[in-house]
Amino acid sequence: MEINPDGARLAPGKYRLTCVFYDLYRGNALSEKAFEIEVLDKEVPESGLKCTNWFYCDALADVYGETIFSERLFSIIGDFVETAAKHGINMILTPAFTPPLDTQRGKERKTVQLVRVTKRNGVYSFDFSLFERFVLLCKSKGIRYFEHSHLFTQWGAGHAPKIVAEVDGETKRIFGWDTDARSAEYADFLRAYIPALLPVLDRLGIRDKTFFHVSDEPQAEHLDNYRFAASLLRGIEPSLTTFDAMSNYSFYEGGTVDIPVVREISPDLDKFVSGCENFWIYYTGGVINEGNANRVITLPQARNRLLGLHLYLSNAKGFLHWGYNYYYDVLTHGIADPFADPCFYLGSPGTSYVVYPGRNGKPIPSQRLKVMKEAFDDYALLKTLENKIGRAAVLGMIEEAVGRVGCDVAVPGEGLLMIRDRALELL
Repeated sequence: MEINPDGARLAPGKYRLTCVFYDLYRGNALSEKAFEIEVLDKEVPESGLKCTNWFYCDALADVYGETIFSERLFSIIGDFVETAAKHGINMILTPAFTPPLDTQRGKERKTVQLVRVTKRNGVYSFDFSLFERFVLLCKSKGIRYFEHSHLFTQWGAGHAPKIVAEVDGETKRIFGWDTDARSAEYADFLRAYIPALLPVLDRLGIRDKTFFHVSDEPQAEHLDNYRFAASLLRGIEPSLTTFDAMSNYSFYEGGTVDIPVVREISPDLDKFVSGCENFWIYYTGGVINEGNANRVITLPQARNRLLGLHLYLSNAKGFLHWGYNYYYDVLTHGIADPFADPCFYLGSPGTSYVVYPGRNGKPIPSQRLKVMKEAFDDYALLKTLENKIGRAAVLGMIEEAVGRVGCDVAVPGEGLLMIRDRALELL
């Protein structure tokens, strides 16, 4: 049961509700339970937390049998985006070019490219009409921030992403796995593309709300590649804000990335907490340590809601997850039905999605998405209390309520509720 799912304003006071359980076959009431809720005369303002769960247009096209960016697919995208925004996801992965994510080396995933590229007589031009339509749709559904798809390949920044163009009248792929990241031709493309994109971002009012991905999850051995790629982008336009999932402090220490997104289980997390004013946190379902937050189906929901507390304790400014509606298996193989097989991705149920593809193109929010929204609400509540009594006092209240805390400590559900109740009392 969900109370006031659309967030309508309710008058302060106590409300008595009754939940009735019916026999589906006979239609008669089996039992009922009455309870009382209280709406307080206090509003918690927005916390400023940014959140993205990566959005996959190709997965929606495949699961619903639609053509990429058809009219119906845009309608489906709008419904899925709206559900995301209602649950605290305020940033969206924007596929200007096909995101080079979870793709087997040398293989391609379905083309999902909002920017139409033309090359005639060696000169590039760009049609941003689909890009603008996507952005305006997302803004109308509640999205405030946009992340440009990665401009270099995942796990190494070694190559260009898949980019399709019309070249002298012929449509073909012009960049991909066969394009070295240091290719002069790809650098020339970026030097044409980025200056053409910026006026579009200005016109849409999102230039200062757009963040650029270089490459996802680079490791220590990829530092030189990543530095080259990031430097290339900065050389073209120094004002670009870059942010990527990474867990090695050396990437940030050298000024290579503006906003590092750190895995919660990273051994360098403490370095980011103490040495970086603007970092985010992410987790996957691949490794789940006992004290960390996660949202896979096999964990109790308290471990999901734990995220809000950990975001506050670390002073992270955002949260990233790689799967909002990813219905593929590993490396984008196959298309799965999460209703029938929730364990399709590495046997880690629910790690790659938090919405189900319902009938008629309508998303069905998972319980995990609902609880994750509660985690964001917990974060907002603690930030509101911080503005009143100071961070040190909030941390003291948390420790008094549940004992030693940290991003490696799994506070049980009753402890999370105790922190919430005490925060409300102090407000």
